[in-house]
Amino acid sequence: MRIGSRVFPYPILNNFEYASDFKNSSKYELKNTFVDNFDVYRTKNSIVFKDIHFYLEDKELIKLYEEGKIKACLIVEASASVYREMFELTDKPTDITVPIHLLKGDVYVSSYIYANENIEGYYSQGFEDDYKDYKIDIEKYSIMAADDGFKFKVSVNEKDDNKVSSIFMIIRKDEKSDIMDYENSSERIKIYLPYKHFRNYESLKMQSMYNNEFFSMLLIPVLISCLFEIQVETKLNESYTDISDIIDNKKWFSSICLAYERETKTKLSLDDFKDYSPLKLAQLVLNNASLKGMEDFSMLMLKGDRGDNNE
Repeated sequence: MRIGSRVFPYPILNNFEYASDFKNSSKYELKNTFVDNFDVYRTKNSIVFKDIHFYLEDKELIKLYEEGKIKACLIVEASASVYREMFELTDKPTDITVPIHLLKGDVYVSSYIYANENIEGYYSQGFEDDYKDYKIDIEKYSIMAADDGFKFKVSVNEKDDNKVSSIFMIIRKDEKSDIMDYENSSERIKIYLPYKHFRNYESLKMQSMYNNEFFSMLLIPVLISCLFEIQVETKLNESYTDISDIIDNKKWFSSICLAYERETKTKLSLDDFKDYSPLKLAQLVLNNASLKGMEDFSMLMLKGDRGDNNE
């Protein structure tokens, strides 16, 4: 949530001077350690707000904070992925981590201090002169200080998108059915969905926040079956002497080898593949989507809606 130039019926300490009702001697600021290119820290799977905390300079507000009557929070929002989350913030540097698959497009990071209880007769020597003769009753959860912070961009993970599209093809089947079918073909694995389920897939496939659920429900079970079929074939057919023999027959298997090498830092050999669990290999290739999908679904159920707009 960004405060901007919103007008409040009581004094607000804002990091932007033009929007603040306090003298310059009072300050509220969101502090974050940036990398050299002024972007946030990024790991393979996460965005990390490094050493993030607030800086407060106002005697009365500091006293209220120390008494627990006010609290500070961090708001992370990405409208393109319908993500909004509030984290508690303190004046001590800490790391806050957000899974990167929940974010997409412009991500806005802001902070504010809010009343943790009703506060009667609130007054600060930092008030501008217009408010110097006023004492104000503040209701619980009212915003008292704000910093609109900063924004950064998260692009859709093209590597994962390309990997999935090089292995799978989702196809609509017209007959009435509630059964998903697949074909372990040479170029790509073809997954056939009944019409109504294909429509659901079409509406969700561009929502990156649901990737893990999509992968775990549709792709992983089919990939396990296909990998098992190939394992059986390689054990029964002596003509398979190298991993490249599999790729000759199944072009999509080259993406499996690339994903395996990227995750394990070793090349997948034929002998390793014969003994490797199809369940483990499918999860490794698809970014551990089974367990991550469970985590995402749990978050959805607990919060009711990832895009909850409640303050």
